[in-house]
Amino acid sequence: MKTIEYMNNIFNSMKGLENRKEQLNRELATVNQLQQDIIHEIENEDKIDFMRAWAFVKAIKTIRSKRRNIKNEIEILNNANNNLIKIKEVINKTNFKMKKDCDTLKYLKTNKVYKNRIGNFSGNIEEELSKCLGDNIEIKDIV
Repeated sequence: MKTIEYMNNIFNSMKGLENRKEQLNRELATVNQLQQDIIHEIENEDKIDFMRAWAFVKAIKTIRSKRRNIKNEIEILNNANNNLIKIKEVINKTNFKMKKDCDTLKYLKTNKVYKNRIGNFSGNIEEELSKCLGDNIEIKDIV
């Protein structure tokens, strides 16, 4: 069923976003550790010449820029997270209901037994129709 396929695609995309957030958090941890390593290196240096100081500044600028980009993307994912959770709940409920409905339809298609409400037309149709309508009727009169 196409609808279930589309909903599963949405669910898989949301899973992809969750995976991306986990990846970004790992990247952020790495960048934070690099930043701390540089700061500790500066702290532990007795004398820093101009060229080495400049290299440290460039490294910190690069790391801070990378860190900002990661944090911006994480913020976007965090803002969307509440809505994604609601959408995921709706999809899960709908998938369950649709699967149940599909199972019911399959059951009805394979096990459908129609129970007549009034008439029993397995025998003489004219007699049963007359009995149900209370008239003396012939099929040719209907057509």
